[in-house]
Amino acid sequence: RLPEKDMLHIAIMEGTVQNEWVQLAAEMLADFYIGSPSVRTDPALFRQRLINDVQQNSDELLNNKFHLSHSLIIRIATDLLHFVIKRANLFDQRVSEGRIIDSHGDLRPEHICLAPKPVIIDRVEFCKDLRIMDVAEELSSLSVECDILDSPDTGQLFFNCYFWKSRDRIPDMLIAFYKAKRALLRAKLSIHHLLDKQYQPDKQKWYGRCETYLHAATEYCDLLPKNSKGH
Repeated sequence: RLPEKDMLHIAIMEGTVQNEWVQLAAEMLADFYIGSPSVRTDPALFRQRLINDVQQNSDELLNNKFHLSHSLIIRIATDLLHFVIKRANLFDQRVSEGRIIDSHGDLRPEHICLAPKPVIIDRVEFCKDLRIMDVAEELSSLSVECDILDSPDTGQLFFNCYFWKSRDRIPDMLIAFYKAKRALLRAKLSIHHLLDKQYQPDKQKWYGRCETYLHAATEYCDLLPKNSKGH
């Protein structure tokens, strides 16, 4: 059994994070990404999959039974969809560079144990398709969770280590896109707890968590260029 106090999310919440331990975990993760063979995919199909993900997640959040802000959700989805369409060449370049790999699939702080040696657990095993993504998306997903825990420097450390080892200079706007996309997904997964009767007593908790992710997504969307010539 892994020591709970050394799980990254617990260490962040208790203020016991040691950067040298995080660095070791980040180096291990970066080595995994660098050593993973790229997944061959058609660039147009890859972009269509991103569009489908955004549309599906936003459509589910727009279900009237959840009573969420439709204008907020539509704004996030619109910004994300416009970005994919306007920046098609950016996504095509990521595919051509071999940045799409078979990843962890659900990388979060609670899946990273820092000590006595770094261990990463709970890889998505039930569906390979959920693991096929840009390295930038997986690191962005982890970074979102660190942001939510009010520890953005921890998420940035993982990015910095990957940059240093791989020389893959991921554009800031691509990171903003993927962070917004993953926050939208986490909002959907949070509110979906209300579909299960066992979570009904914690209704406000899941509403609160969903709204936290939605507002985070809007902040990431604000970092996206608002015209086709943005940088």
